[in-house]
Amino acid sequence: MKTRNLPLLALPFALLAGCATMSSAGSIDSADVYRGLGTEPGWSVLIGGSKIEYLGNYGETAITVAKPRPIIGINGERYETPTLTVDITHGQCSDGMSDRIYADNVTVTAKGQTLRGCGGAILPVQQLAGTNWAIETLDGKALADGTRSNIVEFTPDRLSVRAGCNNMGGSYSVAGQTLKAGPMMATRMACAPELMAQDDTLNSLFAGPVQMEWRADGTLVLSGNGHRVVLRQAI
Repeated sequence: MKTRNLPLLALPFALLAGCATMSSAGSIDSADVYRGLGTEPGWSVLIGGSKIEYLGNYGETAITVAKPRPIIGINGERYETPTLTVDITHGQCSDGMSDRIYADNVTVTAKGQTLRGCGGAILPVQQLAGTNWAIETLDGKALADGTRSNIVEFTPDRLSVRAGCNNMGGSYSVAGQTLKAGPMMATRMACAPELMAQDDTLNSLFAGPVQMEWRADGTLVLSGNGHRVVLRQAI
């Protein structure tokens, strides 16, 4: 786990949503919830509503406490109780297990054990090379039933798309927020009409310049030729 400790800063506390891929520590039911996680051993923490829920040692340890008023520091917040303490320090953090970069470093102390991890919003990926993505929506809709695979992969010099019936791939380049792909080569299998239409949409999208929009929730939006695809990074 790669973290860096930063000095505390007096900022108003704001619960950060997102990070939907983190393991849930328990049953907090709130859209306004802060999530943190770590590895070796795996743990997760949820801060929301009136309580904090911690799940540690790959699920063997569960602690739920009433959420205290946060102690506001120079660059973060501290939630301190007799059985559980959570320190949040604002500053980029890598979980060490994927390409994801989080907004905060998180330290949890529970039952005499101190664990370090990440939390808060997932920050935008700064480069495409070496990343894999799944399609969340294509022109505002989920992928059709029967889609054989769902992956958009970027190597240092090649873009591959496997989402629908046929596979396609080719070279690509990035300049600022514009991606240019091609020429894209594709297989020519015949499938159900809705899958073929999905292939046609993706072909059209990558046929011209594609505008990229990095979102704070970790998604990447590609827009071009009147089409729009929302991608979420896969581990």
